[in-house]
Amino acid sequence: MITFNSIAQYSIPILILTMLLLQIGDSVTLHTGVTDSQKHDLILWTFGPKNPDSLIAELNMKVHEITFSSEDIYRGRLHLENQTGSLTIRDVRTTDAGVYQLQISNSKETLYKRFNIFVGTTRLCQIALKDSLLIHQKIDF
Repeated sequence: MITFNSIAQYSIPILILTMLLLQIGDSVTLHTGVTDSQKHDLILWTFGPKNPDSLIAELNMKVHEITFSSEDIYRGRLHLENQTGSLTIRDVRTTDAGVYQLQISNSKETLYKRFNIFVGTTRLCQIALKDSLLIHQKIDF
């Protein structure tokens, strides 16, 4: 009798969700959580009002190239940090409200993060999980 013992290794993508409430005109940085020393091959940012299906930014570390969407909606307002892949949106508009999805890939795993952004004329509250938010505006209480 022959017995086979096998061990299977699976990589399960993890999804982290961050909800943000922003005011028109804010600048916001959506942090990847990647450090300069971590190895990643590809970072993709997608956006959609309800489902993030439009590619807006890509950082390809294999060829050291950053690419932005040619859509007019973000013209000149996006910045992608070239080491960590964190995405900054300047001068937030109501059309920026929706779901932003981050996909970080390397040869071993893929990590997903989603940022659900709400944009209003007044700041009611701010919910940030996992320390993923940096707002570039002084807030007076």
